[in-house]
Amino acid sequence: MVHGPVAMSEKSKQLLAKLQQNKEETEAIQALWRSFGSGFTPPDYLQCSIWLQRHDLETVIYGLSAMSSHMNRKRQAEEELEENSGYGSPEQVALAAKWNRSNMMRYASACMLRRRERGE
Repeated sequence: MVHGPVAMSEKSKQLLAKLQQNKEETEAIQALWRSFGSGFTPPDYLQCSIWLQRHDLETVIYGLSAMSSHMNRKRQAEEELEENSGYGSPEQVALAAKWNRSNMMRYASACMLRRRERGE
């Protein structure tokens, strides 16, 4: 029978450190998302964890930044539609109609994958 505190294995320490790092990186990802002012809820812990399992933090930031740029182009298209009394080019209408939180996350994920494929 062992008395006193049980020494934590090196693997357990590494796992706890990785979980803490994942938590901190998730908070950073969510803060970055909110900084874009999209009005949509940031990705949850599970989605951030999936991204971080597949990509390094720099690639996740790249994907979210590309998504933000794309979102800004969409906002510009919406503003042009409003200025033209709701009439715009078919491309502008299509762009404005399909932008939502789910599409934003898919777009960011696709940007992350493309970056990884290019080896950046």
